[in-house]
Amino acid sequence: MKITVDCRMLFSSGIGRYLREILKRCPDPERMVLLYSESDAGAWLRETLPGAGLIRDRSAVYGVREQVSRLAKVKSQRLWVPHYNIPIGWRGELIVTVHDVAHLALPEIFGCGLRRFYAKLVLGAVRRRASKVIFVSRFTRSEFERHVGQLNCYCRVIWNGVSSGQPLRSEVHFANAGSTRRKTILAVGNHKGHKNLVRLVEALRPMGRAGTVDLVLVGSNDGLRDRVELPYSGENWLKVLGKVSDSSLMELYATADLFVMPSLYEGFGLPVLEAMAVGCPTAISNIPVFREIWPPANGLCDYFEPLEPSSIRSVCEAVLARSPLDSRRLAINAHAYAIDLSWDRTASRTWSVVLT
Repeated sequence: MKITVDCRMLFSSGIGRYLREILKRCPDPERMVLLYSESDAGAWLRETLPGAGLIRDRSAVYGVREQVSRLAKVKSQRLWVPHYNIPIGWRGELIVTVHDVAHLALPEIFGCGLRRFYAKLVLGAVRRRASKVIFVSRFTRSEFERHVGQLNCYCRVIWNGVSSGQPLRSEVHFANAGSTRRKTILAVGNHKGHKNLVRLVEALRPMGRAGTVDLVLVGSNDGLRDRVELPYSGENWLKVLGKVSDSSLMELYATADLFVMPSLYEGFGLPVLEAMAVGCPTAISNIPVFREIWPPANGLCDYFEPLEPSSIRSVCEAVLARSPLDSRRLAINAHAYAIDLSWDRTASRTWSVVLT
């Protein structure tokens, strides 16, 4: 049986990385029919999955046109949509990955306009129409049930992963831990309200102005420059990089003195796993999904209260002050934990759902 995969978000941020990593490990490309929108996505798919069928669909995600277009283009009996934006009128076998339900859970951030309406409409259709649903965390499944309703179909929680070949960072970084030199703090993610980056900047401003840290923000800006960079123009401790390549991102993880993720809400939190995979010290929000994936009792990360700038700052200061011995020990433990959550394992479990 041919299986159509909606690949129109191939180069979007977290969902794009998820989709690329799963597709690279497809065990049977000749069964795949891949929907794509941009020419560079088509080139990547041809090279990565030789033998797969390709269909170009220029419709943008989250709109009426995608609903009509996919119904006309998808001819197979089984469709996998690696996000919740399913074609509502689809009547074949439907497999869906749900990463989060943030548009429903956070109306104070995402608003109550068309996007929330669209999310509610489509997620309701997922509940009624899906044959199988993959959730990236138990938290996301519980949030789906709370905001959308109980599912009667097959469901499975499959965590995201990292590349198993990631090496532990250089010994130089451990030797420099606790020193008084200027440190680099890294934050990665689309610059949207629930990422809490404005509060992070406010929390770290005293450290930046004192000359003890640089804060590097990576991800789509979405107006963050207006809300953050401009008020601090001329303050060279704050660096807003925007999007970077995968290889550049890995280099940033490997060289940063601290990775911080101050999110108020996540479905998983892939950047935390990526940072831990190279042994970068991590400080993260005390939110349910992070406690699920990185239990505080394991001591792999340091937690702060994301709504309290003083908590964010004090935890960052404490991590940066750790001794080389403690930093190395914690990094080795975090690296081992993260590498065990490999994309190979994630992909194997995902394809077992999609192909059977």
